[in-house]
Amino acid sequence: SAEVNLEMIPVAQDASLGDAISGGEEYALLFTVAPEGFEALSQEYFEHFGEKIYPIGHIINETPGFIHWLDHGELCEEFWDPFSHFGE
Repeated sequence: SAEVNLEMIPVAQDASLGDAISGGEEYALLFTVAPEGFEALSQEYFEHFGEKIYPIGHIINETPGFIHWLDHGELCEEFWDPFSHFGE
């Protein structure tokens, strides 16, 4: 499982948080890294690509595959529609 902090998700200018999560037009690489390796990886990534890595949450030991969406530490419901390539 994962806890994702909505306030930490980067949102492009003129986009909404819902767009950032499920818009389909823009995307970013999402990956996990051990907490103790984050600083070194972040620095190396920036030096190589000139872009920041944004920590948006962490992995927790609960139900596999479940995402806990948090808004400033409070559990919240999904408020966005999932992306559909065919507008369905």
